[in-house]
Amino acid sequence: MFKRWLRRKAESEPQGPTPWVSQDARPADVRAWAEVVDVSRLPDRTVQEAEYYLKSYRYIPLLDRQELASRLMSVIHTHVNPPPPLDAHPLDVFATVLAARRRELGIG
Repeated sequence: MFKRWLRRKAESEPQGPTPWVSQDARPADVRAWAEVVDVSRLPDRTVQEAEYYLKSYRYIPLLDRQELASRLMSVIHTHVNPPPPLDAHPLDVFATVLAARRRELGIG
């Protein structure tokens, strides 16, 4: 019974790219911010925590998820220039910051 539940859960997980990573799925103000954001002062630990959040936010309990997102957003607001739009969703901000960081490092 437990194996059947795990298999059903795995089959119901969305496959393919996540919608917030797609350039077209992001709001216009976040796309404009992504073109000019400077992430050079962003600490490596914050980048790692943002990657962890994007990979596992679905499995983190709601209150913990909100606390982690709030903490990461405050760190990102203080270390990137210009700061992200105030109405931007944390998932959009984290994905944009990670993409800008990879672009800055020449990773892809």
